[in-house]
Amino acid sequence: MALWQYIQIDRRLLKHFDSFILILILLLSLVGIIVMYGSTHAIPHLQGIAKRQAVWVLVSLIGFGIAISFDYRHLKRFAYPLYAICVILLVILLVRGMTIKGSASWFSFGRIRMQPSEFTKLAVVIVLAAYFSSRTLRIKSIRQVAIPVLLVAVPTLLILKQPDIGTAALFLPALFIMLFICGARKRVLITLMVLFLAGAGAMYPFLKPYQKQRISIFLHPGSDALNRGYNIIQAKIALGSGQLTGKGWKQGTQTALQFLPEHHTDFIFSSLGEQFGYLGCMGLLMLYGVLIARGIRIARDAQDFFGCYLVIGLLAIFVIHILVNVGMSVGLLPVTGLTLPFISYGGSSLLTNFLLFGLVVNVGMRKFMF
Repeated sequence: MALWQYIQIDRRLLKHFDSFILILILLLSLVGIIVMYGSTHAIPHLQGIAKRQAVWVLVSLIGFGIAISFDYRHLKRFAYPLYAICVILLVILLVRGMTIKGSASWFSFGRIRMQPSEFTKLAVVIVLAAYFSSRTLRIKSIRQVAIPVLLVAVPTLLILKQPDIGTAALFLPALFIMLFICGARKRVLITLMVLFLAGAGAMYPFLKPYQKQRISIFLHPGSDALNRGYNIIQAKIALGSGQLTGKGWKQGTQTALQFLPEHHTDFIFSSLGEQFGYLGCMGLLMLYGVLIARGIRIARDAQDFFGCYLVIGLLAIFVIHILVNVGMSVGLLPVTGLTLPFISYGGSSLLTNFLLFGLVVNVGMRKFMF
């Protein structure tokens, strides 16, 4: 049976619908639109960005509704087919993908662009949750993680080939978090980490020149302040210039004068800081914190291991996105191109995050059997 045939609406489920999560993600989306408009309204080629993002919020709400309308336990049956579809799309993308800024990460359908790697994040978490929940023995040896590592390695390598290092770097930390929750022995986690670091070191000579430059500039941004280090320096200037309360909505000079690049996508956190200051940034992080805490509570109360692992994996992807995006805005991490969830411009990213929390709410709605 197709997955859509499992869609069902039961009024008894509405009693356990977490409307607070929906309110939070809508509020975050609104914050994103406000910050986006404030930083793009005076730039001719970016005017209309905020309006398009608002349209994507409405589309994403439909995705959220679909994500909560079927019993999440059916996803376990479809985990591997969904994973296979995403892998196939990533393979096709290498041949027929649309290249933007040197990365062949998009399919183009007229004015609509789709980024398969966004949906691959969900598919990888679903397949890992299905795999771990079907095993009853505790993970005690590195051999027991061979299949999960393979499931993560395939999409990671395909996304690296695009190349999109930022998205590819999400999967391994998510795997570690899920292994930890599954009760894997510390020696397994340590061994896996050592192998990963060794592999990363071995891959360094094969990186493209611009990728090596990103690492070098991250360590010494001032060494090429007008070229490779420009983005990092301007992001920190914009963020710091807002001081405590910010310059005010639509009053950002670094964004209006276009000193800050990608201020509606990669560096929107810096744009937020410039307009609304330290208090605005802390307010956003507090909203994230409340949302994450709500999700953790759902994972704790989940009806089964699959639901628990699914929510933890989804939250891991969400948290890593936040940490990496904020980290690169303040200069603590290299620039990777990862979006800030619900805040950065991008339809595929926004839809994925609505689907992500739709699945989280789905698990919470079905914590009691009917």
